[in-house]
Amino acid sequence: MTKEALVGAMRQRVLDRLSACLPGLAQVDAVRLVAAANADKRRGLRELDAFLQRGLDVLVSASSDTPPGAFRLLVLLEGEGHPVRVPVCAECGLRRTHLPGRGGRGRVCQSCVAKARARPCARCGQTRPVAVIEPEGPLCHPCRDRDPRRHEPCSRCGRARRVNGRLADGSPLCSTCHGKPVHICAECGRVDKVARRGPDGPLCPPCYERGGRQPRRCGHCGRTGRISVRGRDGGPDLCRRCNRQPVVECAGCKRLRPCAFAATARPLCVSCRPRRATPCARCGTSCQPAARWPIGGVCRHCYRHARANPSPCPSCGKVRVLVAADFRGRDVCGPCAGTTIDYTCRTCGQAEERYRHGECVRCVARSKLEDQFRRPDGSVPAELTPLLAALAAAHRPRSVLAWVERGDGSAALLRDLLRSGCAITHEALDAATRQQAAAALREMLVHAGVLPRRDEQLERLAPWLSRTLSTAPAHHRQVLRAYGNWSVLRRARLRADRTRFTAASARNARLKVSTALTFLRWLDTTDLTLKRARQAHVDTWIEDGGLNRRLLGGFLTWASRRGLAQKLSVAAITPSGPDLSMTEDQRWALLDRLLHDTTISVDVRTAASLLLIYGLPVTFIATLTTDNVTTSSGKHFLQVKEHRTQLPPAVAALITQAASAARTSSLVGRAVPGTPWLFPGRLAGRPISAAALCQRLRQHGIRIRRARNSALISLAEDLPAPVLSKILGISITAAIRWTRYARRDWLGFVGERAASAASRSQR
Repeated sequence: MTKEALVGAMRQRVLDRLSACLPGLAQVDAVRLVAAANADKRRGLRELDAFLQRGLDVLVSASSDTPPGAFRLLVLLEGEGHPVRVPVCAECGLRRTHLPGRGGRGRVCQSCVAKARARPCARCGQTRPVAVIEPEGPLCHPCRDRDPRRHEPCSRCGRARRVNGRLADGSPLCSTCHGKPVHICAECGRVDKVARRGPDGPLCPPCYERGGRQPRRCGHCGRTGRISVRGRDGGPDLCRRCNRQPVVECAGCKRLRPCAFAATARPLCVSCRPRRATPCARCGTSCQPAARWPIGGVCRHCYRHARANPSPCPSCGKVRVLVAADFRGRDVCGPCAGTTIDYTCRTCGQAEERYRHGECVRCVARSKLEDQFRRPDGSVPAELTPLLAALAAAHRPRSVLAWVERGDGSAALLRDLLRSGCAITHEALDAATRQQAAAALREMLVHAGVLPRRDEQLERLAPWLSRTLSTAPAHHRQVLRAYGNWSVLRRARLRADRTRFTAASARNARLKVSTALTFLRWLDTTDLTLKRARQAHVDTWIEDGGLNRRLLGGFLTWASRRGLAQKLSVAAITPSGPDLSMTEDQRWALLDRLLHDTTISVDVRTAASLLLIYGLPVTFIATLTTDNVTTSSGKHFLQVKEHRTQLPPAVAALITQAASAARTSSLVGRAVPGTPWLFPGRLAGRPISAAALCQRLRQHGIRIRRARNSALISLAEDLPAPVLSKILGISITAAIRWTRYARRDWLGFVGERAASAASRSQR
């Protein structure tokens, strides 16, 4: 028999015995778990086969001589809820993630292996694990670290300490400056320090806290969970609930409460523990000082505010944290006051807010950006330089750190694209599964100049059509693909070439395809085909649904012209008149409230005022820029397409206030100058969406359609159709329709214009 046949037979015996011992374990799950335990090769299968031959109770015996492959398999089985028991260390009896050593009574953990190999140290004389053997004898780890012969001056902090790492040029780094090595987390893919190595690889601290830490049984309450304190000197393991201070009678309040100093004659609880409060040297409030500076103790609020807001020192002129005072009473920095307190960053030398290891928040954010966004070969893509530079120069570096460390946002998507080796293109973002994160990342890349700008509403239609057709029945895909590509998408592209393609236009195109798909599925339920469908069937289907079903008319016309269906149609709806329920008094009362109510945000007041006065559509208001508002001879004008309209003083002041307060929440949008939107959105370089602006207006009780109709009907009563069309930028057809709604006859105006033109020609 060949080696492959022997391995196959051995694997089958292992799977059969696992199924016999665990009836709830499926065959496919058994194959997956054996492979995950790294026991699917010949040596691992041989050990696992011999282990399972001991009997059916071998999985619950928790024997300490379990081979490594079987140990890993038991950990995985227990993690998926199967009734097994994982062995513990044969020496200390603690639950470990792996038992690498072998002792006299079975397999032991790494700690017990080190204790077994302990020898008396040649310097301190204590029996400890051996770190190194010198000519004088074995040395323990503390004595080795304290040996001055192994110390070198650190290239960053200058202290003579043990070398923990070196830079690319060979310069030594101490343990504080070097930090822990970073690896790619097996759970979230983030490059961070390793808290524990799990079965799938290293785990970062957040993932380790969420689920990577192996649960154990608490020795006090008996519940299985995360152990907060390991048992020592015969004491039990304690979970977080049980790891509390002893409950005794407090010497202060005489209540049974968890108290410190429980073994002394005066135990005190948290409430009765004495606190020495002193006045803050800056604000004067009585508090426990967070730091003691030359000016005195400062509270935590003043401490954080001073650290986060360095100012120019009046003595030396340098921007530093002012922690002292000179003889004139001016706040000065520490060096000018003769102290060594200096909060400057050791990397950039600036007095930014220090974050960790002596570095400021901006330097830490810059290093995070360089470490996180790399190709598999370790290089930073040159095309990402503008984006990384914009993020490094962001106004709030702490927000950059939060964005980088977020595990499910646009930063994680960018990391995934770089690690997979994909090029940063629009097509790669279209193929992403997390479309919300892809949209945010796309706008950041476009605003930073990494990707070219495109019409997103139009370009998203083709990927959406592909995803929709993948869920459609197979016998309808060909018809829907032809209709979507050659009718809906074609008309959308033609519209985008002629005018602006809005979100409503894209929604209408998607509804046409969705309505056709819904109709074809309904035909399947009634045992009909598109060819055999009649007008009565179409009328029945439309009457049973909403108004969106009337969008089926385009599909029926397209299908009948190509011989795919009979000549079918959808009856048109007679358009009703506009909603004119808002009276003129109600409109002016609402406008007066918006102009003077300062409790409402200024952007909502500005947008609602333009809506109530000029009847401008919300889609146009959302795309206004500060350049649309001009000033000439002390008067303010609003540019609406080719016409300038003078603004009332109250509205002009409101728009000026909104323009000065316009700030985007995007980090890249603030760092890289772009279009000065009057209503900036959350995405970089983009204005607020019309849907979001409508929602904000509705939250303040503004009925958008009623308000706009009331404004338009009021203007149509005073202005002729040509003037109304020019001022508001609407079509002449729409202007004529509004003048008809206003029931005004402008024939006299036309006659007077004709008479005045004739008199001028005679002169």
